[in-house]
Amino acid sequence: MEAGGLQERQEEFIAETGLDFSFIFVLSEGASGNPAVVEDVLAYAERIGSPEFPILAGGDGAVADATPMDLIAHPEICVLTPEMEIDECFTGHGGTDEAFDVIRSHAGIE
Repeated sequence: MEAGGLQERQEEFIAETGLDFSFIFVLSEGASGNPAVVEDVLAYAERIGSPEFPILAGGDGAVADATPMDLIAHPEICVLTPEMEIDECFTGHGGTDEAFDVIRSHAGIE
């Protein structure tokens, strides 16, 4: 899935489940291949339609250091619990669907 479709997926998931949910997108590299900075985030947000969810610059490696993400395969997605603990992480384009399944399960929605 392309990042440009995440806003719609977020809205569909909220409508389906009634859960208060948001993506948080971390951009690790800018278009130049250098570590992402604020200007890269602004350009990327515009490119994908200025979604309502936050887009952060993670070019300093802090996200990779604090999570199981290794920044080797893309995209990577982690599910956070309401207590802000990492529940599970996934790699690849099917990761969003797998993450939604984990969130449904955690909320008792099957």
